[in-house]
Amino acid sequence: MVVAVSLSAVLGAAVLSIDSGSVWRTRRNLVTDTDAAALAAARSLDAQGAKACDATATANARSEAAGLIAANDPDSVMEGFTVKPTGGNCSAESGQVRVDGRLVAQLSFAGVFGIGSVDVASSSIAQWGPLAAATGLRPIGICDKSPHFQEWADHLAGNDAGWDTPPQTHPNYPGGAVVHRIHLQRGSSGCGSASGNWDWLDFNGNHEPNGNSALREWFYNGFPDQVSLGDAATGRVKDCNPNETGAQDGCDPKTGAGGGSFIDSLEYLRDSKITFPIMVYDKVVDRRDPAGCSAPPPWNGSGSNARFCHVAFLLVRIHGWDQITGNLGDNSYLDLEFVDEWWVGSIGQEPSGGRPTVHGVALCGGGYGTKIDNTCDV
Repeated sequence: MVVAVSLSAVLGAAVLSIDSGSVWRTRRNLVTDTDAAALAAARSLDAQGAKACDATATANARSEAAGLIAANDPDSVMEGFTVKPTGGNCSAESGQVRVDGRLVAQLSFAGVFGIGSVDVASSSIAQWGPLAAATGLRPIGICDKSPHFQEWADHLAGNDAGWDTPPQTHPNYPGGAVVHRIHLQRGSSGCGSASGNWDWLDFNGNHEPNGNSALREWFYNGFPDQVSLGDAATGRVKDCNPNETGAQDGCDPKTGAGGGSFIDSLEYLRDSKITFPIMVYDKVVDRRDPAGCSAPPPWNGSGSNARFCHVAFLLVRIHGWDQITGNLGDNSYLDLEFVDEWWVGSIGQEPSGGRPTVHGVALCGGGYGTKIDNTCDV
């Protein structure tokens, strides 16, 4: 009797330890499968420029997800596949895709009690579309009305008339990339004007670190926190200072940045050929104006009271510069290559005005069964 009771206890412990571990491993593998499938489906939808309710694009994405799950584990089953457009807007080129999967976990010792296997489930959500937030920003801003930006927008739209030709300046660098010479002028090609060294942007409300020390750190490593373009669906404020409570729309200028101690960080970016995101803004207003970024033209900031109303992110590589320390003037410029590639961040709605925006995908979360840890904001 004692031996029988002891064996039952030992078998029970084996069920708890070995079979429970088997179930955990099986589910962990399934979570990896559904995560990968959701991301693959989101990339498929984004690559197709898909409207969120487009049946053909959805079918292609479903096939992509199912194929990936089967390739990772032939015993896995994709039980569910749903697409949800941003804000319920079927014309949006952004949204969420959810993949539900099931896999059988085989048990060893539980068979003594008549239980040979159990089903495990996993659900994963990914989002696709234009980026509404980014980390790793470098403190540069470009006016969306500048001729170079408009030229690039036409290029993305398939209109290459005038691409890499005068009247815009495209200096030659090794490698053959189209490089844009962006002059750091105080009159910003239709975006308004301001005095002072306002061409370098600030993301922390001019708190420490600031001045040249902040520029150097942010050029080397990027701003570590997520900066938001706002949420068109909810009207959330564009947040350029994520560490400040009640921050206003837009980005401040980086004051006290007239020296040259940050040049080594630009040399690092140039020599390593790193691609990095910067801000695109559509106007520079006076931060004391209660209308904020809704202020009508004419737009004019004043030194540290300038406010840059950011509307998009742009991925660039830096090739060169001149006269960017001390007092900036008409001959101060950066030579930037505009790059279109994936970037990790939050997904939002396409902004108005036909601006080229960087698209991407992001994994929102996953869970067991129908419980989703949803970190998406669409």
